[in-house]
This record gives sequence, C-alpha cells and structure tokens, in this order.
Amino acid sequence: MNQNPVIQAIQARRSIRGYESRQISPEERQALIEAALAAPTGGNRQAWFFAVCQNKALLDEISLEVKNSILKKPSAKVGEDYSVHFHAPTVVFIAAPAEDKVRGALLDAGIAAENIVIAAQGLGLGNILLGMPREAFNSARGAEFEKRLGFPEGYEFKVAVAVGYGSVTKEKTQAGPNKYAVIE
Repeated sequence: MNQNPVIQAIQARRSIRGYESRQISPEERQALIEAALAAPTGGNRQAWFFAVCQNKALLDEISLEVKNSILKKPSAKVGEDYSVHFHAPTVVFIAAPAEDKVRGALLDAGIAAENIVIAAQGLGLGNILLGMPREAFNSARGAEFEKRLGFPEGYEFKVAVAVGYGSVTKEKTQAGPNKYAVIE
C-alpha cells in the first residue's frame, strides 16, 4: 500500500452502516466543515450549502419520513429499527441549486461529499454517503425539512454524509474486472 496518508485514507475508507451513539467532537466537526469548504467548484461558484445536523430528534424525523416513503412502495421491507443514516450522530446534508439553475451543482456537491468522507476517514471516523434522504425532501414535509436545516432559498437536497464512531466494520470490496483502461 502507498505510504501517502491521503491515499491510505482513500484505500481504507468503507461505507459504515452502524454507529456508536457518542457524538463527534467540535474539533472533528469543524475539520469536516473545513474539508467541505475546501472542495473545488466550477468557476469557484461555491453553489453549495452544508447543514451539519447533530439534532437527534430532527434526524429521527427525517429517517421516519424516508421509512414511510419506502413503505408506500409495493414489496418494500424495512425493519422496525430502520434509520436512513444508520443511527450516526452527525449527518451533513449537502444542498445546492437545481442543475438547470447552476450547471455542475450536483458534481460540485459530490466533490464536497468526497472531501468530507476522506477527511472523516483521516480522522478515524466512520462514514457513509447517502442518497436515500432525498425521499424525505421529496415528501410533503420536504420544504419543512429544508427550512429546519437552513437551506438557502432555491437550494435542494443533493447528497448527505453520515459520520460518527463506527460500531461495525466492513471488508474492502474488490473492483470488478475491466473497470479502467490506460491509453498511452
């Protein structure tokens, strides 16, 4: 394995689906925010917003809304203890304008999310990228959640990152064959 600490963090990172209840420290939270803000954006637009939620009640409401949305679908099954964020104590919700308003906003949000997960890994924190919270933001309560999370006017949910002290581990998955080519 490469000895570069950034490459090591990238190679060691896993999607963690279980967390301890203890909260990350204010210093760790600030490091994640700074990593997100350091993400490059097209034309330096910085057309993203990061809502770092550590409010368990709000996180539980969002998760319940996702669960209710899933249960409306035929043959959907979720357990009683379902949590869209796997009970992580901190979730960073990334919002940006719609793609038709700011071209590249989704890509910029994704780059920022990757900065967060690599920084979290480097800090020894478990993390997972989440798309399923979209169900809550697309529900009848979506505008309420956007307001409670402080999304700026005209911004919408793009992706979330759950972060905390992992209570489970995961083995590295192997990339399938034929996933790259080198053209010289």
